[in-house]
Amino acid sequence: WQDLPAQQKVQGPDWRPGSGEIVYRGDRGLQVTDPAGPTRSLVDDIGLGSPVWSPDGQRFAVQRYIHDHADIFLLDAAGNVQARLTAPASALEKAHNNVAPTWSPDGRTILFLTDRDGAWRLYRMNADGSNQRPFLPTVLRDIPLAYDFSAERVASWGP
Repeated sequence: WQDLPAQQKVQGPDWRPGSGEIVYRGDRGLQVTDPAGPTRSLVDDIGLGSPVWSPDGQRFAVQRYIHDHADIFLLDAAGNVQARLTAPASALEKAHNNVAPTWSPDGRTILFLTDRDGAWRLYRMNADGSNQRPFLPTVLRDIPLAYDFSAERVASWGP
């Protein structure tokens, strides 16, 4: 065990593959800490949460609160937005929430939680946001899932 330098509030920490760095949501947005150095600010946006590094450590997925819902974005290792991976289907309908992303071990797929079907369900998509579809819908159909918007991890897609 080692006590790492960090802000007072830490949510959703994730270890960067091949590195000692840990990204987390802090008081002022996304922060990075390393056992060998001080905590540094990565992105000053308190609307970001649940950061999770890609398996190659070159980018990370994150959820971002936008007005009345959350969507998943892809950021590069420096914290610059590369793409919005989920978005409302239409400006005329109520936006649904897309939260708690996690990467597949090969980095080609992202698993996430969404309430787009009325109840919380796991969905998967390609790493570019395309081909969004239910994850194991028959198997998970009768398993109730919950999300409390506390930056909690819902799934872990281990190697």
